[in-house]
Amino acid sequence: MTGTVRQEKGIIAILLLSIALAYGNTYAVPFIFDDTFNILENSSIRHLWPPWHSFTIPEDTGLAGRPVVNFSLAVNYAISGTAVWSYHLVNLLIHLLATVTFFGIVRFTTESIGDKDGQRDGLPWVAAGCALIWGLHPLQTQAVTYVIQRCESLMALFLMLTLYASLVGWRPKASNRWHLLAVLFFLLAVGSKESAVMAPFILLAYEWVFRKNDPVEAVRESPVLYAGLTFGTLLAIAISLTGNTWVTRTESTPISAVTYWITQCQVILHYLYMAIWPANLVIDYGWPAATIGEAWLDVAAILTLIGLFAWALCKRQAIGFLGACFFLFLAPTSLIPLPDSAFEHRMYLPLAALILLAAATASLGYEYVKVSNLKVISTRESRRKIAVTVVVSLALTLGVLTFQRNHDYRSEMAIWRDTIQKRPSNFRGYHGVGLALSREGRFAEALGYFHYAIRLNPTNAYVQNDTGYLLFLMNRPGESIPFFREAIRLKPLNPKAYNNLGAALAQTSRLEEAILQFSMSLKLKPDNNPARNNKFQAEAELRKKI
Repeated sequence: MTGTVRQEKGIIAILLLSIALAYGNTYAVPFIFDDTFNILENSSIRHLWPPWHSFTIPEDTGLAGRPVVNFSLAVNYAISGTAVWSYHLVNLLIHLLATVTFFGIVRFTTESIGDKDGQRDGLPWVAAGCALIWGLHPLQTQAVTYVIQRCESLMALFLMLTLYASLVGWRPKASNRWHLLAVLFFLLAVGSKESAVMAPFILLAYEWVFRKNDPVEAVRESPVLYAGLTFGTLLAIAISLTGNTWVTRTESTPISAVTYWITQCQVILHYLYMAIWPANLVIDYGWPAATIGEAWLDVAAILTLIGLFAWALCKRQAIGFLGACFFLFLAPTSLIPLPDSAFEHRMYLPLAALILLAAATASLGYEYVKVSNLKVISTRESRRKIAVTVVVSLALTLGVLTFQRNHDYRSEMAIWRDTIQKRPSNFRGYHGVGLALSREGRFAEALGYFHYAIRLNPTNAYVQNDTGYLLFLMNRPGESIPFFREAIRLKPLNPKAYNNLGAALAQTSRLEEAILQFSMSLKLKPDNNPARNNKFQAEAELRKKI
């Protein structure tokens, strides 16, 4: 037992050190993209105490319904303010803990199943190899290096802890405290991201395949666990229906549900390709909608995969469970129409299922080698050496690719130029470069990028507002007014646009109109201090004229 504990400690040390090295160049990566309004402009994270202050999340962030993530950001703000290093440190710690938990789940499951030779000494290294490849895979960089995608990694960590605590709670004579702990982890998972509601289905599938329990037997044997999971699921659904979460996000989806589902078939196949060949990673795809005529082959491929995995699951095959995990993890973002069809961070958990599927396939090859009695790799030791060589080579390659991908995030300019190079039709790439140029004071160049972004997508309120604001900074307030008005038409509940329009109107001596715009901004966001100050100054100027 002591030797096993020492071995597992060594494995965990290898996992932690390898991943920490691969992500060693992330601490200086700046806040980018959605980090701006979710962190830098998020007033609810400015005070850590009282703790419920950080649970009152402004509606103009993307964190509504995700209080656990918002509280973690408040902790970061208390540590380093807007200095980015502590945010990256917490993101990396989350990823490290998730990797170790993944190792624990695979280790626990393989230990309970055993191998067909009756020898278990190599099983910890099987789990270690899967966890190492998962932790080092460059497809994970978006969920780790892009700060606000902590939503995905934190949800994944708590969901895996839910599964691990459930597994321990199923041991003979185990205390119900483990299942209570699993419920707590599940509540933290749904408080991090809504897609954690897939956990009960994952656990039922696990019981069906590995514990040979049907759903009724599973609930009867673990009433505390499933009662808690049901409560957490209903709570998450209630928050989504009553708050600014799934409902509001789907309202801004520009395509129909059917078109979105067709497009997702293309996206999922792309995810599978990226898992195998992680080249040309992109922070923002701007994936175009697909028609059935364009994507019928992709739809057929996905339906075939779902059918094969469903059949294997009915037969209680491990491959069926892993396939079910892959599609269940992706289900919330694949079935519920969202404004963006593809983001790499959504593969954070599904990648674990794919890696285990690859390991299961390799195991079948292992069995074939044994039966065939091939001379070169006929002995157990030979096969083990080959397996170690393959895993180490993969780990080194993936670690280097991850380090290189993290380098792409070194600045706003770098990551958005990378996006333009790989997705030249994505308007947000040009918008991002324009924002980076404007922050460097290169206004004329930035304006060109903004205009090109508008040409690619004239219906985006943020580009319209930022174009107007740039013109305002260039002392061209009259030219900025139409862009602000268009931004408000496209997104009527944006307090920034009203404040900006008011400022432009005030600069052109239209003070009464300006005061109305400032008032509208304050109505939408009462704690909007810039709008309050602007309104006060405009009213003072108006009184002078009167």
